[in-house]
Amino acid sequence: MTMTKTVVTTVVVAAITSAGATLPAAAATPARGDVRGTVTYVADGDTVHVRVGAKVEKVRLIGVDTPELARRDCYATQAKAATTQLVKGRTVYLRADRTQKNRDSYGRLLRHVVLTDGTKLAQRLISNGFGREYTYARAYAGRPTYLKAQATAKTKKRGLWGRCAGTKAAAVSTKKKPVGKKTTATVKGCTIKGNISGSGERIYHMPGQRYYSATKIDVRKGERWFCSRGAAEKAGWRPAKV
Repeated sequence: MTMTKTVVTTVVVAAITSAGATLPAAAATPARGDVRGTVTYVADGDTVHVRVGAKVEKVRLIGVDTPELARRDCYATQAKAATTQLVKGRTVYLRADRTQKNRDSYGRLLRHVVLTDGTKLAQRLISNGFGREYTYARAYAGRPTYLKAQATAKTKKRGLWGRCAGTKAAAVSTKKKPVGKKTTATVKGCTIKGNISGSGERIYHMPGQRYYSATKIDVRKGERWFCSRGAAEKAGWRPAKV
């Protein structure tokens, strides 16, 4: 293990196990309908591969959005390390949510990933500052609890809320940002606007939608243009409701 990985792992373990940052253990009894599996791979903070029987499923956690590794977002490495520390090679329970679709546009199962101590992985990540609460289209079961956990993490400046302070979004690129005037020019052939709201939520607007014309893109804030809906959603943006 390299020195960098050692440092990241040490920081992550400390954050997960620090007093006041973790959640109290709940009953380990799975709920009716839960599917038992073993995590075989961690793609990033909010996406894991789970073996259920003889099949391995890609699972996107409901209710949390962690920084993107592909964009080298601030705290992306720590978020992946935290998820790895919590579930890699371990038994988890996959819990469906009636308010959400079965799969996302990439074919990943949308599930609450429940640890054997009864707590939800997404809530653990939010509580310790490894990701932010994320609602896609419709509110999911347990959202108020996630929002409360996020508020506490922000107040106590845990994880990305302290390390990536001064940004509006939980996931902030560590690359140098463009300087100068606000940039709103369209990227050639790409007309989808990836906006970041005041609360840090990433929302994309399609041409013809209600707020498309009024939405301005400022690349200095991490906002961007997309060429397809798939690219926007893969990067962590959700569609505008109107």
